[in-house]
Amino acid sequence: MVVDNDLGLGSFLPITEEDREIIRQAKMLNIRVTRHERNEILSVARELREWQHLPDADFDQRVFDEVAVRRYPRAAPSLLDVRVVMAALRAGHLS
Repeated sequence: MVVDNDLGLGSFLPITEEDREIIRQAKMLNIRVTRHERNEILSVARELREWQHLPDADFDQRVFDEVAVRRYPRAAPSLLDVRVVMAALRAGHLS
């Protein structure tokens, strides 16, 4: 389980083994997703409905790519940041 202050996303329970591994890595690296990054990632994920049929890792990569394009020339969040937000979204936490 992810508790409130772990990643900056609030408490949620990852639903897949892959998502649990993503969360484990993020905790190990002390990843904190800012509110602004979270909102940008969620905005892109909600817009890209035609890609939601893809496997989770592929969809996360597409969301990352699109966020990076939109933020250029500013630095994009890391792929791990995107995957953490997407894990929380899949867990129903950020609906």
